[in-house]
This record gives sequence, structure tokens and C-alpha cells, in this order.
Amino acid sequence: MRSYLEQLTSHIDGLSTAGSQVEIVPGLCPLLYYSLVPYIVSIADGAQFGWMRYTADTQFRRKILKCDFSRKDVNRLYPNEIIVRCPNHASKVVCGVGPYGDGVIKVRILDAESSCPKSHKPGEEFLLLGDQAHRARNFNRSFPRLVCDAFGLKESRGDNSKIGVSIEDIIFPCRYSRAGQKYTWPFSPDGFCLHLFQAIYPEVLSCMYGGRVPERFEVPCHCQSTPLGVSIKKVSKRRPVFSPVLDIAEGVFERFFYPFDRIDYDINVKIDGKIPGGCAIASGREYAVNMGDQRFICPSALHFLYPYLLLAERDTYIEWSGDSTPGHTIPCPDCVGTLYAICPRSEYPTGSRLCGSW
Repeated sequence: MRSYLEQLTSHIDGLSTAGSQVEIVPGLCPLLYYSLVPYIVSIADGAQFGWMRYTADTQFRRKILKCDFSRKDVNRLYPNEIIVRCPNHASKVVCGVGPYGDGVIKVRILDAESSCPKSHKPGEEFLLLGDQAHRARNFNRSFPRLVCDAFGLKESRGDNSKIGVSIEDIIFPCRYSRAGQKYTWPFSPDGFCLHLFQAIYPEVLSCMYGGRVPERFEVPCHCQSTPLGVSIKKVSKRRPVFSPVLDIAEGVFERFFYPFDRIDYDINVKIDGKIPGGCAIASGREYAVNMGDQRFICPSALHFLYPYLLLAERDTYIEWSGDSTPGHTIPCPDCVGTLYAICPRSEYPTGSRLCGSW
């Protein structure tokens, strides 16, 4: 029986041969590429991430040390690279992605276990040339369908009320997660469409960090037959009287400790135009993106989990190679972040170690 990666890769290769818009980076695992897509889009759009260290020479890369990846401060150790992990938590693949000179993005494998089915090794490098934002957006919007097709499933609107998500473990605390937290539908504020959120998340992230996002753009949402018009707006919440003090504190932290990612703004999403029948989203209404409310899943993690939530709706789960953990565990993209368990609510009774009481 073919592995999940063989099924998925074969399916994507077949579409690419047929002249599809779906393009992956040669040699890079498609699941890992999906995890990198929001950062590739944002970097290509000129975003500057608050938690990432930059040097004047963006081609500088720090020497890889195996011991770094057991450290909670690993994110500040590798200048010019955002550190992202693979969804297969058993293989522990960690990579860095960042700008590499003028118009080039580099992906570098920093850590990997022998259980990686793609056989990624530390030190592997991939240079992304050309219009990487366009390619990454196309892949982002196609990937959920590709995953479903690879498992013989038809992509559908889904019944999100069948799925629960719980926090399995917190490697290092963040503003979104707390131990034992459990999530049910809706996973995002105001019941915003999960399918549309996945499609626009690269633009949401780019807008958060100053990337060049169009004032209005159309997005084909897989739960609708016609594209939807989307506007994303960043609204500052900074109080002018405190601005100089906060600016100084931010500079001190970045110089001597850790880049300080100050969230002093809101991100609002507005859907314009005619909304197809059956969609709960209201035209003209602004929907808030979760910026730290622990009642909802972290936006980055929600995008990361999305394809596997679609599979779980159809009682299908990827069996990660080398995984000895019971249940269906997916990490957030931060290698020192949170481990989530995707739970079909009918499968885990009250008191289960993974899902507990819903």
C-alpha cells in the first residue's frame, strides 16, 4: 500500500504533467510547502515580520547546530529565516524560509529525523525564483482539493460541527494557547467561513506585517461556485501618548533579547458583492481576525490544520510514519509551539486523554 506522501505526490505530479496551474518546488515535500505558503507570499509581498531578526546582508545564514532545536529561543537564533515545522510531528522536520537577495527566497532544511518520508536532511536548500507569490497562492488554494483527491474523497463544504480540536501539548506558551483548551465550531471569530479563511490567510498574514496587499481582490472559495470579493484592512490600536515608550522598549528587546512582535492593531476582513446562496457570510460586514482570543484557534494554526480538518470530516486521517502517539496529532507551524489533536467528536468519549469533555 502506498504511503500518504506517495499518494499525494503522484496525484500532484499527474496534474502538473497535464498542464495544471499547480506547481510545487522540485524536491520539496508538498505538505511542507503548504506550511510555508503564507510566509512565501508575505516575503514576496515585502512583509517584515516582527519576531524575525534581519541583517543588512539578507543572504547571511547561520551555521546549523542540532542542539538549537531543543531550545525555546530557537526562533531568534537564525537571522533572515522564519522557522517553520512540518505537519508530521514524528519526523520533526524544521526549515527556515526568508529573503535571499533581490527577488529570491531561500528555503533551508534545518533539522529532520530519519522518519521523514521525503528523506529531507539538514542543510538541504531550495532557491525560489520568479513570481513565487503567484505560485504559492495557486498552490494554497488547490492543496485542500489535492489532499482530498489523493485519498479518494470529494471536496465538499463539510460539516465542521463533527470535528473537535484540543491542545495535546504546549512546548512553549504563546498568547493563543492554554493547556487543556478545547475548540469546537466555529474555530474563528463571528463564525467566519473556515474555507474562505484558508484561501485568504496568506494575504491576511502579509497585511499584518506590512506586505503589499491589494485593496480588493477576488478569491475562489472551494465551498462556492463563484469567486468572492475580499478586502483586508489593518486598523491601528496604538495610543499616541505611549508610542515613544513602546518604540524604545521594542528597540531594546530586539537589540539585547528577542525581537518583540507588538500586536497593536486589528485585522478586519470584508466581503463585497453578491454572496452565493447558502453562505452564512454577510456582504458588507467586517469580520475580525483572531489576534489573541483564546476562545478561537490561532489563525496560523488554523490555516496549518485546515486540510487535515477536511479529511477528519470524512473520517480519514494521515498515519504519520514513525508516529507512536495515539490519536491524530498536528503541530502548529512554530517548532516550539503547540501540538493539537484533531478529534472526531463521536470517536473520543468524555474523559478521553486527547479530547476530554466537549
